[in-house]
Amino acid sequence: MPREPFVAAVVVTYRRPASLLRALDAIRGQTLKPDLTIVVDNGGDAGATLSDREGVRVVSTGANLGPAGGYDRGLRLAIDGGADRVWTVDDDVEPEPDCLERLLSATASPAVALPTQVRPDGVESSPPAWTGAVIDAEVIRAIGYPRTELFFWAEDTEYFQRAKSAGFPRIRVAGARVLHHTEARARGSERTWRLYYEVRNTVHIRLGYRGPLWRRTWKLMPVVFGKPLAILAFEPGKRRALGLWWRGLRDGLAGRLGRVVDPGR
Repeated sequence: MPREPFVAAVVVTYRRPASLLRALDAIRGQTLKPDLTIVVDNGGDAGATLSDREGVRVVSTGANLGPAGGYDRGLRLAIDGGADRVWTVDDDVEPEPDCLERLLSATASPAVALPTQVRPDGVESSPPAWTGAVIDAEVIRAIGYPRTELFFWAEDTEYFQRAKSAGFPRIRVAGARVLHHTEARARGSERTWRLYYEVRNTVHIRLGYRGPLWRRTWKLMPVVFGKPLAILAFEPGKRRALGLWWRGLRDGLAGRLGRVVDPGR
């Protein structure tokens, strides 16, 4: 009989102990449990919180590497540890009990399996994101690891697009469900450091895609024109927000990546 795949769950966390514990409880409660759970602690103190958790390996990065650096570290550890499949679980995700079992049974060939994500407002989708995707080890060995220089925003979109471009299918598994405990930014609220990375990475990644330049440029219109107009029309802190937008646009066009704006400030 063929052996069962060795499955490693990778959870990247940043100073959200309650959310992390909820995610780990959901992982532990799976009908088919992962063989190993790796928690990448992005500059917090998760080690003390999880000191008594059996089957959980906590790896401290010592600094905030963003989700790009966190999942780079976690995927490398999973593959080096012999994982056949890697289950990526953000710390604000709560998988339903049969989620992993359904994802694993959806395909036997190298692919990316995506669950159905349910947001607090009830909206359902299956985005190519770290929110519960199962990635075959062969996919990871073929395309490599997340681009750490992206730091934050769209690093998962870029990674899964790279897998698709390499010929690996995305399989959306309707019955595998995760609750994504995140709130969308309210329209009219003040912008934060996230705006810089959203603009920069969107511009950089879109321009790097294949296809006619006019099509790639057209898809950038909401970022290049839509965001500053929305800031001017609806949002407080206009001067700071426009500064973040402009820096992101400029650095995205110039290809200046890495951790530029400090989330801690």
